[in-house]
Amino acid sequence: MEKRSQTMVKICGVQSPAEACAVLDLGADAVGVVVAADSPRRVSPATARSIAAVCDGRAVLVLRGGESDFRADIQSWAGPVQLHDPAVDLGRRFIHAGHLSMAKPPSQWIGQPCARLLDAPTAGSGTAWNWSAATDHACELPIILAGGLTADNVASAISIVMPWGVDVSSGVERTRGVKDLELVAAFIAAVRTCDVEAGRLLTPTPNGFRWLV
Repeated sequence: MEKRSQTMVKICGVQSPAEACAVLDLGADAVGVVVAADSPRRVSPATARSIAAVCDGRAVLVLRGGESDFRADIQSWAGPVQLHDPAVDLGRRFIHAGHLSMAKPPSQWIGQPCARLLDAPTAGSGTAWNWSAATDHACELPIILAGGLTADNVASAISIVMPWGVDVSSGVERTRGVKDLELVAAFIAAVRTCDVEAGRLLTPTPNGFRWLV
């Protein structure tokens, strides 16, 4: 599989506007704002909106399909929405997230998926999985790879899957739920070095993750 463009980088689980800005200043293309109830990185709807306000459309709202607390604000969210285990049609485009073992094939997905995020069996666990399995599941949607990625293994993962983007949370934390900016910088540098060595363009897709809105 040939990949020509720069790999998009999303740092998931930021918990404040200051942290989001710091991560974007280091070169990330997007940040993930988690409102899923079972996540140690969860923020309140009010905090989520305050983060989105400083991210210029580069904040990705992360939630699960059965949750309704944030449903009223989804339509007005300025950036992309990432939905795990979608159960209802959100009425807008979204990033479909989950492990390859999900029961329903893409042809049976609900709503308007615009990208597919392939994650570990337990999202947010930081556990690496068999990324090569992703190559056996053809999908017409852009692929975002997640699950156990770190600065040490992301280049290998990219070379195997050739994803449109990569998503990391635990791999850039020293304490669960708290981002370490040195690890964030190292992760982004590893992705960019991988792209340069493979001859991929360093000019990102116009508007980065924002075209997924």
